[in-house]
Amino acid sequence: MTIEIAFPAGQARLELDDLLYEKADGIATITLNRPHRMNALTPAMMANALEALDDAANDESVRVVVLTGAGRTFCGGADLSALRGNSEASVVERLKADVTVPPSLVRAIRALDKPVIGAINGAAVGGGCDLALVCDLRIVSEDAKFGEVYAKIGLVPGAGAAYLLPRLVGLAKACELILTGDVIDARTAERIGLANQLVSREEFPGAVQTMARKLADGPPIALSLAKQLIYRSLSGDFDDSLALSRVYTAMTLTTQDHQEGLKAFKEKRPPEFRGS
Repeated sequence: MTIEIAFPAGQARLELDDLLYEKADGIATITLNRPHRMNALTPAMMANALEALDDAANDESVRVVVLTGAGRTFCGGADLSALRGNSEASVVERLKADVTVPPSLVRAIRALDKPVIGAINGAAVGGGCDLALVCDLRIVSEDAKFGEVYAKIGLVPGAGAAYLLPRLVGLAKACELILTGDVIDARTAERIGLANQLVSREEFPGAVQTMARKLADGPPIALSLAKQLIYRSLSGDFDDSLALSRVYTAMTLTTQDHQEGLKAFKEKRPPEFRGS
């Protein structure tokens, strides 16, 4: 089921099929909402996540997106009940059903011109790990676990992990995690560079809110261009990155946010960036 996002008057929270979507004070929060099934992915959940991301992209009041899971799990990956059967016909049906993360969803997260925080509140395995990897930042609870477990059920990573994981943790560790399908705990994730912050269960909501608030209060144009510069630089050489940074610097020099930043620095006060 694909929906058009339409918030009722005076409300900033929607309960969709297998998904919650909220907007408040510049922060959009997308919550995978099947806690009774470890937030296992369904076609409805992923279609609604795409719609929510599209809404956040087009809403100028939204400056940062938080992706998290309801309950004590981030995302347990595909709903394995939809993967039963091994006939040729069932393989076709499984591909049509989009029970793994579709490329369109991870592309939408990567292409979003606003920061995306993965609030990893618990296990992120299979497709759930893929979703965590594609976020720009990951705030990780002590309860979190990560696993590219595809090999354990005779599959390969299906939603960008082979591209993303080596760039986050290095080639050797990425090969180990993908080829063994091993699940790692939160402390290991922090040690190998997968987690930006590791916090206790009690501190987790506050840490996510603090980071989201910091980014939402930042200069939207500069942050958008900086995100583009980082990811475009991954596929180019050093000179390409330098050239692109000059273009983006010229663009930000003309913004009112740049002038506000200079003025606030001179006046020794926090800047009030407006995205212009």
